[in-house]
Amino acid sequence: MSVLLEIQHLSVSFRTPQGEVEAVRDVSLSLRSGEVLAIVGESGCGKSVLCRSVMKLLPKNGWIKSGTILAEGTDITHCTQRDMERLRGRLFSMVFQDPLTALTPAMTVGAQIAEAVRVRQPREPRAAVRRRVDPNGKPAETEYRVLSHTGGRALVELTPHTGRTHQLRVHMAALGCPLTGDWLYGTEDRTLIARPALHAARLALRHPASGEELALDAPLPEDMRKLLER
Repeated sequence: MSVLLEIQHLSVSFRTPQGEVEAVRDVSLSLRSGEVLAIVGESGCGKSVLCRSVMKLLPKNGWIKSGTILAEGTDITHCTQRDMERLRGRLFSMVFQDPLTALTPAMTVGAQIAEAVRVRQPREPRAAVRRRVDPNGKPAETEYRVLSHTGGRALVELTPHTGRTHQLRVHMAALGCPLTGDWLYGTEDRTLIARPALHAARLALRHPASGEELALDAPLPEDMRKLLER
């Protein structure tokens, strides 16, 4: 079996206010195709630092003091970040221990995982992010009402009782009626509309200060209106 990863006499240090701290000292190992390697040790012994050294994800105050890292026989010890971007996700990946520091709260977990796949497989976006209705999945509910039929299309009112916008796309596709312009779940010509034909027609909320019930309505946008006129 070919050697996927080989580390030879690796030492890693950090600059601290108290001086240099050697976190990894003279480590050597090899990993062949089909093998599983477990690195075991007490907290703070350098396991994560060793893995971050391979990924070239050390903090600014850390550096590889000595040693060599070979990936599929190629020396990557002093690879630039641009070179490493071509290897991360293709040759090796890292699952970080703490999701609070590894993930951003500004995006859903699914979106962040899908983003990583998209970067590695830009020609296969469907396989990366498509979702489906599954009887064993989490409960999801969308209420729908057909408002009109025009030109072979239907104008449908959708009310999600769970989830977000993507849920509407998944549910309509599961019914056999994907949204026009939804390149992920539909098969229509993308020139019909440059986006999924989905529009926030009504927003109902309670005023945070007065408690008054408010409702905001928005007319059908031009690109969707033209679809119904075809």
